[in-house]
Amino acid sequence: RPGYPVMVPPLLLFTNPTLPPTLLRRINIALIREVHQNIGEPIIFTLVDYLCTNLHDMQKTFIKEQRAKEFEAEQLRLRKDAGHDTGVDSVIEAQYENDGKIGKRQKAR
Repeated sequence: RPGYPVMVPPLLLFTNPTLPPTLLRRINIALIREVHQNIGEPIIFTLVDYLCTNLHDMQKTFIKEQRAKEFEAEQLRLRKDAGHDTGVDSVIEAQYENDGKIGKRQKAR
């Protein structure tokens, strides 16, 4: 790319067929930030070092977030299966059934 490394950052794209697209997007954003912090310097070896240092932590964080989302979805599914009110719709319906008045329990939600 003309102007690299003095004036323009390199074009790069980190790919891996085994990683989820959301994680790949996060990795590429982090790499772009790293590149923009080091304009004017040769960056390829810096990026490789950055990946070696941070990729494992980025993947662990991503996995924890995914597990938390899956846990919340499972809890919501179990509540629905048990017949619990899980959304705002039930509160709105209760309002219309009681002439627009909300009971103490509904206000607490």
